[in-house]
Amino acid sequence: MKKQHVIYLIIIAFIILVTEYCYANDRIPKLANNQESGKISGKVVDPNGKPMSSFIFVIHSIKEEKSQTVPIGRSSKQIQPIEQKNKDRKQPSTVKVITRKDGSFDVSNVPTGFVQVYVPPESVMESEKLLNSKLTPGKGIPAELILHGISEPDATVVSTKIGNITYFNNVGVSRMAKGITFKLKPLHNYKEVVITVKQHLKLTAKVVYSDGSPLKNSAGSLNIQFRYEENPNSGTGGSEGFTTNAEGVFTKIINKPGFYTLSVKYNSLKGGIGPFLLNDDVQPENLVIQLDGISTDVKPSLIRLFGNKRKAPIAQQKKNIVWTINPTNGHAYALIPCNSWQEAQKTAIKEGAHLVSINSEEEQFWLTTIFPQRFWIGLNDVKEEGKWQWDSGEPATYFNWSTRNMYPDNDSIKEKDYAVCDFYGEWEPVGSDSHLRKMTRHAIIEKDGLVSIPIPQKNNKVND
Repeated sequence: MKKQHVIYLIIIAFIILVTEYCYANDRIPKLANNQESGKISGKVVDPNGKPMSSFIFVIHSIKEEKSQTVPIGRSSKQIQPIEQKNKDRKQPSTVKVITRKDGSFDVSNVPTGFVQVYVPPESVMESEKLLNSKLTPGKGIPAELILHGISEPDATVVSTKIGNITYFNNVGVSRMAKGITFKLKPLHNYKEVVITVKQHLKLTAKVVYSDGSPLKNSAGSLNIQFRYEENPNSGTGGSEGFTTNAEGVFTKIINKPGFYTLSVKYNSLKGGIGPFLLNDDVQPENLVIQLDGISTDVKPSLIRLFGNKRKAPIAQQKKNIVWTINPTNGHAYALIPCNSWQEAQKTAIKEGAHLVSINSEEEQFWLTTIFPQRFWIGLNDVKEEGKWQWDSGEPATYFNWSTRNMYPDNDSIKEKDYAVCDFYGEWEPVGSDSHLRKMTRHAIIEKDGLVSIPIPQKNNKVND
């Protein structure tokens, strides 16, 4: 009887030892040659559940370093296509995944442990062949790759559902959030994984010289002005760099929908376009920004050469006139410095243009968005008191007089022969004693085939 008890005890002890061993090893035996990669299959969808066809995402190994998680081999490993054979049968640090037409994917040889699922920037994918062919150890990064700059991903992984658990990305913190990090078990087959991604709004434009040739592989400064679609009078703006590719094209990832206006500067040349609407339903194509000169006109800035940041008086400034095309009517507009309405008209005539004529609410909105400042317009009643007309000879059929009375003065309405457009896009009549006359030091001129009709000067201070 005692012998039988001993046998039972031995059997129980053996079972306990086997159980503890399997539990400690996560019930998965270790194989030779580090064959610990797993399998994963599922689909990629947008926030509305629509499958994402031919969509590229990356699964990357993550390690803990100085209390932070960082990609394994990020500085030395390039993206490895899943079709590439792994000769040493060790798990890769990075796997690129491309979905099928129905948004599904099926990947083996997936890295395990802590991994991160994210969307790589498009330029990184485009540079893959260049990186493999031209990156030589110890010789630095080729210029073609440097020109790509720091690119942003075209989409963000919003969530990843594995089994009954959904991992979420805090996309509200930054659109640059890399991805979602979680842990995968070795040699495990994960099925019906659902990865939800949100595409970013993307702004693509081509920069060309005035002769139409592209600004190739070059960097410059970009000013982006934004206006809310629901409230066009409100918005933000800012400047950043841009880098063109071999076709003269650059791409920017945009935060939010609305009206956008772009202005670029490349050394001494400038150009601009807009405003145009950009949202989930409206994404303009074939945007072209034309610079105000050809490649031989490029000159370094005097400020860069001599460090002189002082500005000359308005009357002494000799700046190149930058023309901006309104895509709605095809007219060209330019903001010029001036000391008076008459001086602005002389510049317009010299340029074969006229002071701006505003003939609709749409044109007014475009001008206010492109040129968010105070400027002289072509409206005047010099020839006949009370009969306002444009200096191009066009009849005045649209008016946008201000009712704010923000610039009170001692002039009667009969003494006010010219008009200024203020920051709000509203017009103010201007006389000789108007404070607005003294503050207005710019005008907008317009090219549409018409030229200013010279107006005899009156003996008043508006023409000083």
